[in-house]
Amino acid sequence: MSEMVQTVPAEFRCQTLTYADFKQLEDVVKATALLSRNRNWTRMPTLVTDDATLLVKPKQQYVASKLKAYDGKLYGVTWSTRNVEGYQMWLNPKMTPKRMVMTTLHELCHAMVATGTSHDESFRKLLTRAMYHWNGLTDAEGDISKFGRGLIRKYTVRRANNYLEDRYGYETVQEYNVRIEDENHRALTMAYKEREALRTTLRTTFGWNI
Repeated sequence: MSEMVQTVPAEFRCQTLTYADFKQLEDVVKATALLSRNRNWTRMPTLVTDDATLLVKPKQQYVASKLKAYDGKLYGVTWSTRNVEGYQMWLNPKMTPKRMVMTTLHELCHAMVATGTSHDESFRKLLTRAMYHWNGLTDAEGDISKFGRGLIRKYTVRRANNYLEDRYGYETVQEYNVRIEDENHRALTMAYKEREALRTTLRTTFGWNI
């Protein structure tokens, strides 16, 4: 892992996550995005906070409304603007350490994909790959294949008995499950093939000592 001494920038305003931990997570996501030639990997935070009162009023209101709607289970939000280098992130201060890591990875992937893509395949693939690399670098426990399948299932629906059937065609349960496995396999295969390149990128581009 990186051993660089880092000065905490003014835009980092978190009490429940250290800047050193955040920077390592950000480096892994950026390196993962860079390897897939994602031009948004250069985006830099203009605010990362776990204090919603530091957000501008419309963002405060958005966080408050979603916390109410989700019964407090809103873990993070990221805002980015098309063709703008900066992004802002709010993290729920009531998360466990494990949830904080997973949520920060999740939100950083939102920051690095194209604005407006939400949880589409480009986001899901980046998050699965980044989680694969993070677990490999930290020896963290977890079934990444299971994580990837759950991620896809959470943010996709079977094309049946809804508007997707008219646009893309009917899909049986078996076909939906195959689609999940195929997408997950693509992400994990890509992550496996790039694992040494990722370590090289962390050393040469981000100054890691690994």
